[in-house]
Amino acid sequence: MGKQRSKNLSLRKVQHIFQKLSQLRKKYYSEVKSTPEEILSSYSKSARKCVRRAIRNGLVVETTIEKNFIDYYYSQLEEVFLKSNMKPTYSKDRVKLLIEKLLPSNKIILTWVKLQDKVVATRIDIIDGLWMNSFGSSSDKNYLSLNPNELARFHAMCIAAERGVKYYDMTGGGTYKSKFGSEKVTNYRIIYSKFGLYEARNIAKKLIKLKNKIKTKIDSFSTNK
Repeated sequence: MGKQRSKNLSLRKVQHIFQKLSQLRKKYYSEVKSTPEEILSSYSKSARKCVRRAIRNGLVVETTIEKNFIDYYYSQLEEVFLKSNMKPTYSKDRVKLLIEKLLPSNKIILTWVKLQDKVVATRIDIIDGLWMNSFGSSSDKNYLSLNPNELARFHAMCIAAERGVKYYDMTGGGTYKSKFGSEKVTNYRIIYSKFGLYEARNIAKKLIKLKNKIKTKIDSFSTNK
Protein backbone atom coordinates (compact mmCIF):
# COMPACT_ATOMS: atom_id res chain seq x y z
CA MET A 1 0.00 0.00 0.00
CA GLY A 2 2.86 2.35 0.95
CA LYS A 3 4.67 1.63 -2.32
CA GLN A 4 1.51 2.28 -4.37
CA ARG A 5 0.92 5.61 -2.56
CA SER A 6 4.52 6.60 -3.19
CA LYS A 7 4.15 5.63 -6.85
CA ASN A 8 0.98 7.74 -7.20
CA LEU A 9 2.68 10.73 -5.56
CA SER A 10 5.64 10.39 -7.91
CA LEU A 11 3.30 10.20 -10.91
CA ARG A 12 1.44 13.33 -9.82
CA LYS A 13 4.75 15.11 -9.32
CA VAL A 14 5.86 14.15 -12.83
CA GLN A 15 2.51 15.32 -14.24
CA HIS A 16 2.88 18.63 -12.40
CA ILE A 17 6.40 19.15 -13.75
CA PHE A 18 5.22 18.21 -17.26
CA GLN A 19 2.41 20.76 -17.08
CA LYS A 20 4.85 23.44 -15.92
CA LEU A 21 7.45 22.71 -18.59
CA SER A 22 5.21 21.79 -21.52
CA GLN A 23 3.37 23.99 -23.90
CA LEU A 24 0.14 22.87 -25.52
CA ARG A 25 -0.22 24.03 -29.09
CA LYS A 26 -3.25 23.47 -31.30
CA LYS A 27 -2.73 23.79 -35.02
CA TYR A 28 -4.58 23.12 -38.22
CA TYR A 29 -2.87 21.20 -41.00
CA SER A 30 -4.14 20.44 -44.47
CA GLU A 31 -2.92 18.59 -47.52
CA VAL A 32 -2.36 20.86 -50.52
CA LYS A 33 -3.99 19.23 -53.52
CA SER A 34 -2.44 19.41 -56.98
CA THR A 35 -5.01 21.50 -58.85
CA PRO A 36 -7.28 24.47 -58.02
CA GLU A 37 -10.33 22.26 -58.60
CA GLU A 38 -9.09 19.67 -56.10
CA ILE A 39 -8.16 22.34 -53.57
CA LEU A 40 -11.61 23.90 -53.77
CA SER A 41 -13.26 20.49 -53.52
CA SER A 42 -11.39 19.84 -50.26
CA TYR A 43 -13.09 22.88 -48.68
CA SER A 44 -16.37 22.74 -46.84
CA LYS A 45 -19.53 23.68 -48.71
CA SER A 46 -19.68 27.09 -47.03
CA ALA A 47 -16.04 27.86 -47.85
CA ARG A 48 -16.55 26.94 -51.50
CA LYS A 49 -19.52 29.30 -51.63
CA CYS A 50 -17.43 32.10 -50.12
CA VAL A 51 -14.69 31.71 -52.73
CA ARG A 52 -17.17 31.68 -55.61
CA ARG A 53 -19.12 34.59 -54.10
CA ALA A 54 -15.93 36.64 -53.81
CA ILE A 55 -15.27 36.17 -57.53
CA ARG A 56 -18.88 37.07 -58.38
CA ASN A 57 -18.53 40.16 -56.22
CA GLY A 58 -15.84 41.40 -58.59
CA LEU A 59 -12.83 40.75 -56.38
CA VAL A 60 -9.50 40.13 -58.11
CA VAL A 61 -6.76 38.18 -56.32
CA GLU A 62 -3.08 38.41 -57.25
CA THR A 63 0.35 37.31 -56.16
CA THR A 64 2.48 40.41 -55.95
CA ILE A 65 6.06 41.57 -55.42
CA GLU A 66 5.18 45.25 -55.22
CA LYS A 67 7.05 47.14 -52.49
CA ASN A 68 3.93 48.93 -51.29
CA PHE A 69 2.36 45.59 -50.35
CA ILE A 70 3.78 45.94 -46.86
CA ASP A 71 2.03 49.30 -46.39
CA TYR A 72 -1.37 47.79 -47.16
CA TYR A 73 -0.68 44.68 -45.08
CA TYR A 74 0.49 46.46 -41.96
CA SER A 75 -2.12 49.22 -41.98
CA GLN A 76 -4.86 46.59 -42.25
CA LEU A 77 -3.16 44.53 -39.54
CA GLU A 78 -3.20 47.52 -37.19
CA GLU A 79 -6.91 47.89 -37.91
CA VAL A 80 -7.53 44.23 -37.04
CA PHE A 81 -5.70 44.54 -33.69
CA LEU A 82 -7.39 47.84 -32.92
CA LYS A 83 -10.74 46.04 -32.70
CA SER A 84 -9.39 44.39 -29.54
CA ASN A 85 -7.71 47.59 -28.31
CA MET A 86 -4.31 46.10 -29.07
CA LYS A 87 -1.33 46.68 -31.34
CA PRO A 88 0.38 44.16 -33.65
CA THR A 89 2.78 41.82 -31.89
CA TYR A 90 5.54 42.47 -34.44
CA SER A 91 6.85 45.57 -36.14
CA LYS A 92 6.52 46.69 -39.73
CA ASP A 93 10.30 46.52 -40.06
CA ARG A 94 10.23 42.84 -39.14
CA VAL A 95 7.78 42.13 -41.97
CA LYS A 96 9.90 44.18 -44.36
CA LEU A 97 13.02 42.21 -43.44
CA LEU A 98 11.17 38.91 -43.82
CA ILE A 99 10.05 39.83 -47.33
CA GLU A 100 13.50 41.07 -48.35
CA LYS A 101 15.14 37.82 -47.23
CA LEU A 102 12.65 35.32 -48.65
CA LEU A 103 11.25 36.93 -51.80
CA PRO A 104 14.36 36.46 -54.01
CA SER A 105 14.25 32.68 -53.43
CA ASN A 106 10.45 32.33 -53.93
CA LYS A 107 10.03 31.18 -50.34
CA ILE A 108 7.27 33.66 -49.59
CA ILE A 109 3.88 34.27 -51.18
CA LEU A 110 2.45 37.79 -50.97
CA THR A 111 -1.23 37.87 -51.84
CA TRP A 112 -3.55 40.80 -52.16
CA VAL A 113 -7.21 41.06 -53.09
CA LYS A 114 -8.54 44.10 -54.92
CA LEU A 115 -11.92 45.58 -55.66
CA GLN A 116 -11.23 47.68 -58.72
CA ASP A 117 -8.07 49.56 -57.64
CA LYS A 118 -8.57 49.28 -53.89
CA VAL A 119 -6.66 46.65 -51.88
CA VAL A 120 -9.20 45.12 -49.49
CA ALA A 121 -7.25 42.14 -48.10
CA THR A 122 -3.69 40.86 -47.86
CA ARG A 123 -1.92 37.75 -46.61
CA ILE A 124 1.61 36.37 -46.23
CA ASP A 125 2.57 32.71 -46.44
CA ILE A 126 6.04 31.19 -46.12
CA ILE A 127 7.28 28.14 -48.05
CA ASP A 128 9.73 25.68 -46.52
CA GLY A 129 10.30 22.68 -48.77
CA LEU A 130 7.09 20.66 -49.03
CA TRP A 131 5.42 22.82 -46.39
CA MET A 132 3.69 26.18 -46.47
CA ASN A 133 3.22 28.10 -43.22
CA SER A 134 0.74 30.90 -42.70
CA PHE A 135 2.46 34.04 -41.39
CA GLY A 136 -0.46 36.43 -41.27
CA SER A 137 -3.47 37.96 -42.97
CA SER A 138 -5.34 41.23 -42.72
CA SER A 139 -8.25 42.94 -44.41
CA ASP A 140 -10.34 46.08 -44.59
CA LYS A 141 -13.33 45.56 -42.27
CA ASN A 142 -15.59 47.47 -44.65
CA TYR A 143 -15.28 44.74 -47.29
CA LEU A 144 -15.45 41.55 -45.22
CA SER A 145 -18.93 40.79 -46.55
CA LEU A 146 -17.37 40.28 -50.00
CA ASN A 147 -15.32 37.31 -48.66
CA PRO A 148 -11.82 38.54 -49.61
CA ASN A 149 -10.05 36.45 -46.95
CA GLU A 150 -11.40 33.14 -48.25
CA LEU A 151 -10.38 34.07 -51.80
CA ALA A 152 -6.88 35.08 -50.65
CA ARG A 153 -6.27 31.78 -48.83
CA PHE A 154 -7.55 29.76 -51.78
CA HIS A 155 -5.23 31.64 -54.14
CA ALA A 156 -2.23 31.16 -51.84
CA MET A 157 -2.85 27.40 -51.72
CA CYS A 158 -3.09 27.26 -55.53
CA ILE A 159 0.23 29.11 -55.92
CA ALA A 160 1.80 26.84 -53.31
CA ALA A 161 0.67 23.77 -55.27
CA GLU A 162 2.36 25.17 -58.38
CA ARG A 163 5.59 25.49 -56.38
CA GLY A 164 5.48 21.87 -55.24
CA VAL A 165 4.05 22.34 -51.76
CA LYS A 166 2.20 19.33 -50.34
CA TYR A 167 1.25 20.39 -46.81
CA TYR A 168 -0.09 23.55 -45.22
CA ASP A 169 0.40 24.57 -41.59
CA MET A 170 -2.27 27.20 -40.96
CA THR A 171 -0.48 28.20 -37.77
CA GLY A 172 -2.33 28.49 -34.49
CA GLY A 173 -5.89 27.81 -33.47
CA GLY A 174 -9.19 29.01 -34.88
CA THR A 175 -11.97 26.54 -35.60
CA TYR A 176 -12.86 28.41 -38.81
CA LYS A 177 -9.70 26.96 -40.38
CA SER A 178 -11.30 23.52 -40.56
CA LYS A 179 -13.50 24.72 -43.44
CA PHE A 180 -10.39 24.89 -45.63
CA GLY A 181 -9.93 21.12 -45.59
CA SER A 182 -7.68 21.06 -42.53
CA GLU A 183 -7.52 18.85 -39.44
CA LYS A 184 -6.83 20.02 -35.91
CA VAL A 185 -3.66 18.59 -34.38
CA THR A 186 -2.48 19.02 -30.79
CA ASN A 187 1.27 19.31 -30.27
CA TYR A 188 3.27 19.41 -27.04
CA ARG A 189 6.60 21.12 -26.58
CA ILE A 190 8.79 20.19 -23.63
CA ILE A 191 10.61 23.27 -22.41
CA TYR A 192 13.62 23.17 -20.11
CA SER A 193 13.85 26.45 -18.25
CA LYS A 194 17.04 27.11 -16.37
CA PHE A 195 16.69 29.46 -13.38
CA GLY A 196 12.97 29.92 -14.17
CA LEU A 197 13.67 32.08 -17.22
CA TYR A 198 10.71 30.61 -19.13
CA GLU A 199 8.25 31.77 -16.48
CA ALA A 200 9.95 35.18 -16.38
CA ARG A 201 9.58 35.46 -20.15
CA ASN A 202 5.86 34.66 -19.96
CA ILE A 203 5.35 37.33 -17.28
CA ALA A 204 7.23 39.86 -19.43
CA LYS A 205 5.05 39.02 -22.45
CA LYS A 206 1.88 39.56 -20.41
CA LEU A 207 3.18 42.90 -19.11
CA ILE A 208 4.06 44.10 -22.61
CA LYS A 209 0.63 43.03 -23.87
CA LEU A 210 -1.03 44.91 -21.01
CA LYS A 211 1.13 47.97 -21.64
CA ASN A 212 0.20 48.03 -25.35
CA LYS A 213 -3.48 47.61 -24.54
CA ILE A 214 -3.41 50.50 -22.06
CA LYS A 215 -1.47 52.70 -24.50
CA THR A 216 -3.96 51.97 -27.29
CA LYS A 217 -6.88 52.95 -25.03
CA ILE A 218 -5.12 56.18 -24.01
CA ASP A 219 -4.36 57.03 -27.66
CA SER A 220 -7.98 56.32 -28.59
CA PHE A 221 -9.24 58.52 -25.74
CA SER A 222 -6.92 61.37 -26.74
CA THR A 223 -8.08 61.16 -30.35
CA ASN A 224 -11.76 61.24 -29.46
CA LYS A 225 -11.38 63.94 -26.84
